[in-house]
Amino acid sequence: MAKRQPLKVVPSPARQPDGDPLRAALVAALAAERKARARLDGHHQAITRAGEQLAESERQVEKRRAGIDAAKTAFAGELADALARSTPLPATSALVASADAAMLDAERSAEAVRTARDRLKADLRNVEIELHLSEVDTIAATNAALAPSIAKLIALAEASRVTMYQCAAILQEVRARRADTFTWRENEWKASWAAGDRRRPMDALKDQIDRFATRIHNKDLDTNTDQVVAAWRAVVEQLRTDPSAALPALPGET
Repeated sequence: MAKRQPLKVVPSPARQPDGDPLRAALVAALAAERKARARLDGHHQAITRAGEQLAESERQVEKRRAGIDAAKTAFAGELADALARSTPLPATSALVASADAAMLDAERSAEAVRTARDRLKADLRNVEIELHLSEVDTIAATNAALAPSIAKLIALAEASRVTMYQCAAILQEVRARRADTFTWRENEWKASWAAGDRRRPMDALKDQIDRFATRIHNKDLDTNTDQVVAAWRAVVEQLRTDPSAALPALPGET
């Protein structure tokens, strides 16, 4: 029996998005997905920057706190000197007041940055959902662009199914004709052998008919279905980066 040629998936001529509403919708969906992905990336970067800024603000708070301690220590020294010399005590230190003000500003700045970071983290889920929905829209637009080919594939499969079972029915009918009972009565001996000679051409095809009948009910190992599916998937994947990419041809098309 002749070796079966493997099925091929050959890209059909590319269709440009212009004038094709399905491809135009895919272009729009891909653009929206890219925008949502960029927004998510930017959001993650903003959270990182906010964390870095908060760390710096908290370092400034500690620095200002140390400044207050130094100002208080210096003021205490001035008080000790005044007391030792019995001179008038100095008024509240301007250095301490300045350090207190700087400390307050640093704390307010750190709190503002912390609030901004927490808000960014709280909004992250919404940004992730937006990207997920845009990905779903892209899948839907891709499926819509593929729908015409899928409809043709269903029609082709249905026609092939009808043809296959009609051929199988005819083959079984022909095979049944081969099974006429031999008559071995002595006076029909010669006629029976003559009938056997006439049936011999069908005997040669019996095994082929039986193998075909078996293949109808079992997956045929030489139909190359895995390769065809892989080729289809590869071409469809191109639509993710090129909305005008050619659609896969249907099995049997060239």
